[in-house]
Amino acid sequence: MKKTGRVFRNNLVVGLVLVAPLFITAYIVYFLTRIISQNWLTKLLTDYTFSLLPQALKDGTVRFVLSQIIAILLLVLALFLIGFFVRSFFGRRLYGLAERILISIPVINKIYIQVRHVSETIFSQRETMFQEVVLVEYPRKGVRSVAFVTSSVPKGFLHHFPSKPDHPEGLVALFVPTTPNPTSGMMIFVPRSDVIVLPISIAEAMKLVVSAGAVYPGDDSIDDRPTLLDKLEQWITRETDLAPVSLPEKDTEKPARKGRRKAE
Repeated sequence: MKKTGRVFRNNLVVGLVLVAPLFITAYIVYFLTRIISQNWLTKLLTDYTFSLLPQALKDGTVRFVLSQIIAILLLVLALFLIGFFVRSFFGRRLYGLAERILISIPVINKIYIQVRHVSETIFSQRETMFQEVVLVEYPRKGVRSVAFVTSSVPKGFLHHFPSKPDHPEGLVALFVPTTPNPTSGMMIFVPRSDVIVLPISIAEAMKLVVSAGAVYPGDDSIDDRPTLLDKLEQWITRETDLAPVSLPEKDTEKPARKGRRKAE
């Protein structure tokens, strides 16, 4: 029963994790399409397009499908126009004004800020917070680690650091990632002269860190990073290996009986 329950749970988790992103994406598209399909412009375009069809195609199903297609096209057009408008000078100013108004409204500002943080997390790339890839002597002298320069320490903050000797070139803040999970690591401050700049991109450096030095920049090998399904299979294998193995009762009772006879 335990084995059957474990197999059922593993398959349930795999199905849930794989279906959830697709379901959420489909629901968002359906929700936006349904809102736009009820717009007067969508109904007007649907009526006009429906009137141009032959009489044999004029039924309720064709009209519904036609309205959904027009709604999707209008959604794409609306998003394009919004993106085009906010990238202009006047659009940026208007967007900034609307954002300040939303942030100043109680309760609504909490919701807006949380949603904005989620959007920034989804669409922002890790390389935006890193300026360049460097080598630094860490964690001890003679050993070099790959690190990312996040910023130059401002002059107003330098007085917090001991000047033994003074560093006229300034200090830089470095993020030293761990392998194979680069989302964790150490933040250190070192003089600018103590780092060696590597002529590689942030993405190439990330691939080097994640692969633990197995994939180097310029390597034309196929990217064999595990997919989401591969990671789930690894999780299932690990859970199965860690599951306790119970011995049959007859094997565990025999030593006890022998011990009782000797004691008697």
